[in-house]
Amino acid sequence: FPALGLAWALSEWPDDHPAKKELISHFQRHIAALKPHQDRTTGCWHQVIDHPESYDEYSCTCMIGWAMQRGIRRGWLDKQQYQPSVDRAWTAIKERTSASGELVNVCTGTGKQKRLEAYFNRPAINGRDDRGGAMGMLFAVELLTAEKAASSP
Repeated sequence: FPALGLAWALSEWPDDHPAKKELISHFQRHIAALKPHQDRTTGCWHQVIDHPESYDEYSCTCMIGWAMQRGIRRGWLDKQQYQPSVDRAWTAIKERTSASGELVNVCTGTGKQKRLEAYFNRPAINGRDDRGGAMGMLFAVELLTAEKAASSP
């Protein structure tokens, strides 16, 4: 959520605002810290980001992939460094989205937990899910927007 939220806020933040450069720097550091946690096999990030033993999770993969693609398109992130992660994430999302809209491994929503084990015990939704589906669509639209921008003269 922080990657998504910060990228979205930066997208609307005035370019001449004195804090914009600092916020972009925070965004870059946050994304750089997330990047190594992408699963090399699945292309997903995990339900507990820094615990590869947790399941590969749909919505966080969409949110991080979206934030990376938005950062690339807006010039905040280096395309050569981050596009491979975006591409792996998108491949993972396509593999986990059926033609009928069923999704694989969307974490159920919860608030802040008191113990790490509580996060591990949250079940995955396998099937239709409005939240997960919305994140998948958000990621898809950002990819299409980036593709359209790249093909415009």
